[in-house]
Amino acid sequence: MTVKSDTLLSAWGAFFVTHALSIQKIEKALSGTAPLSLHEYDVLLTLDRSHDKKLRYSELTDKSIFTKSGITRIMKRLVERGFIDRERCKSDGRGVYAILNKQGAAALKDTWAVYSREILTILDPALTQSEAKTFETLLGKILDQVADPELIRIGAKK
Repeated sequence: MTVKSDTLLSAWGAFFVTHALSIQKIEKALSGTAPLSLHEYDVLLTLDRSHDKKLRYSELTDKSIFTKSGITRIMKRLVERGFIDRERCKSDGRGVYAILNKQGAAALKDTWAVYSREILTILDPALTQSEAKTFETLLGKILDQVADPELIRIGAKK
């Protein structure tokens, strides 16, 4: 192994643990104070950033990190809670659209208030403005290596 390899593997370890602990902290903050779980938020955000705020279930699976069965469970909860509407695809009777409705958009906004506060609680004390820009740039470079460009387009504001 090279010195660079050792450094990269060490950085990965730090990233992996930091990500896991940060997600735990954020999920704990959302639980009981926000209308959505982190997974539900991710699905609604994907719908919010899509054309007409609607996607077929199959498209949603393609644009998210969840499996088909995972999306199905999350979507069932979101429909039951009144955050999305379902619509049969007119051109294909088998297809179903998930549509972000007003209640879902409000839940997304309310959850973002808690979520963004927790992100800042974690990152603000740790990074200067200059370090934050460098962090964003570095993560963007890594994201470009691993993510489908369509997923990046839907999931991030570039």
